[in-house]
Amino acid sequence: MTGRDFIACAGRLARNSAEAELRSAVSRAYYGAFHEARVLLRDSGIRLPRTEQVHIKIVYCLQDCDDPVAEDAGHLLDRLRDQRTVADYELDDPRFANAKKVRWEVAQAQHIIDCLDRCRKSAEFRAKVRVHAAFLGLPVSD
Repeated sequence: MTGRDFIACAGRLARNSAEAELRSAVSRAYYGAFHEARVLLRDSGIRLPRTEQVHIKIVYCLQDCDDPVAEDAGHLLDRLRDQRTVADYELDDPRFANAKKVRWEVAQAQHIIDCLDRCRKSAEFRAKVRVHAAFLGLPVSD
């Protein structure tokens, strides 16, 4: 099971017209991108907290590590998290009844994955994100 599996599930849910499935698609899209980012940082030697702070720490590691691709992924992940929160908790917000908007959110999750894949292939990313994670007080191992 990977975050990519969640994004694939989000894509299937986004093909429905029922609002519950559409809202669930946004949630799965976020968590798919979140888990892929978490794995990337773990594979870079960064130990993340096991609390709700992990969501913001991942974003900080990505968007502030001085790598433009990671910065893009971090900003998009933060925005998608906000959308997920609204989809899960603000049931009177009508925007998630729009399948086209939800499919766009799922596409954003896939764009985050594409950015993370580019980061994974970059030797510079690993060095930059490790320095920034240490600055944030996160444990970094070899």
